[in-house]
Amino acid sequence: MEPSTSNKARQETDFKLCIQCQEPDTSQEPEVVTEPSQEAYAKFLQYVHERGQYRDAEYPQISTRLQGHTASDLKDRKAKWHRKCYGSTCHCGYLECARVRHQKACEQGENQHLQQRRGRPSASASVSDSSAQSNTPRFTRSSTTPFNARLCFFSARRTGKMQSMKCAHSAWGKNCKRLLKQATIKHGKFS
Repeated sequence: MEPSTSNKARQETDFKLCIQCQEPDTSQEPEVVTEPSQEAYAKFLQYVHERGQYRDAEYPQISTRLQGHTASDLKDRKAKWHRKCYGSTCHCGYLECARVRHQKACEQGENQHLQQRRGRPSASASVSDSSAQSNTPRFTRSSTTPFNARLCFFSARRTGKMQSMKCAHSAWGKNCKRLLKQATIKHGKFS
């Protein structure tokens, strides 16, 4: 019986805290909106319930926690929120992404969208997705060879000190050399 009481305690809203994240005011997040308008409460509830229906991140829990409340009820209880929490909740782009993701998952019959997603996908998830689609490895910056200043940038050949400016082993290098000479002639000494 203890788990049901702890779930009830978690689902109750403390109106002294931000009604979205249920965290106290901190020095990192000083902007708390303490007296929002009736329309702002209505918009907040609408977005929370819509994103909860789409099973977007933590919004199903927030939606169930705020389910019995109306905009006037929230105003009477003097509910407040962090400006950042309200902005992320009522962002049209986030709502549209959640709607599209939910619609695609319903069409494909997948249940992956039910999992909470935050940030970038893990390496194991991306590797399993890419290996299912093709056998080519994923290209990342860390998989490439790091820049070596002792090698010519264009040909990756070892050159002597300041030899890379000559870059005589490629046609592109010859054009660069010609352009540098022209710039030196027009504008004086090139350093």
